[in-house]
Amino acid sequence: YNFTSLTGMQPYGRLLQITTKLYGTTSDGGTTNHGVIFSFDLSTQTYSDLHDFIGTDGANPSYGSLILGIDGKLYGTTNGGGITYGDIFSYDISLNTFSVVYNFDNTHGSQPYGSLLQATDGKLYGMSYNGGLDSAGVIYSYDLSSSTYTDLYDFDGTHGSNPMRELMQGGNGLLFGTTWNGGANNFGVFFSYNIITNTYSVLYNFQSDVNGGNPQSDLVELPDNLTTGIKPSSNKEEITIYPNPASTTLTIHQSTNSSNQLIITDVLGNEVYHQTI
Repeated sequence: YNFTSLTGMQPYGRLLQITTKLYGTTSDGGTTNHGVIFSFDLSTQTYSDLHDFIGTDGANPSYGSLILGIDGKLYGTTNGGGITYGDIFSYDISLNTFSVVYNFDNTHGSQPYGSLLQATDGKLYGMSYNGGLDSAGVIYSYDLSSSTYTDLYDFDGTHGSNPMRELMQGGNGLLFGTTWNGGANNFGVFFSYNIITNTYSVLYNFQSDVNGGNPQSDLVELPDNLTTGIKPSSNKEEITIYPNPASTTLTIHQSTNSSNQLIITDVLGNEVYHQTI
């Protein structure tokens, strides 16, 4: 599909798949050039403009991607619009209904760039780029059960400022994230936030030319025992895979003719290659 200015253009975030449909947002285009929420049906190859942001209900969603809440609704953020400073919104895919969940007020955060995260306690968590006590952004939560927004932590510059991407929840239950600015060297920080004790901790101060600076990326957690190679086949006489690990070319040799499909998946189970033999 090729995006158009009329039905949405310039998508920044990731796609979200629910059954046979992909869902996403564009930062521009639509009837008022404030971006759209769209879907793409893989079974029919059909693109649908589901909602056009008009400014008063939000505008220009940026790096943030849609997430599927435990209530079955899609949730996301806009960088602008709403009352003035962006908002949190929901989209009910069963009813095709759009709703503004919360309007940022600058005092408690403004201009969120990254995605929302639904943590193990059921609440939505996110960060804003600006706003808060020091106009350096905040970490916030939104309780779906009580419709309550809470400004959890105000970035102060010294301990980080202006986060541009999303939080992730580690296996230990802590939230982790980065800020684009601030910290001891003013090149951003890597931090954790404990949602049980409401404790914020700077784990690393970026140093620009030493170990990088101004991060604008999401985080991913991998287990310590994860290897980059391929697990050996239990039937070595039948299947041979080499080289292991591989970087550009992978050779798979099967001595028998018992299979007619080759399917390669990554460590998360996502299919990356499929071929009929």
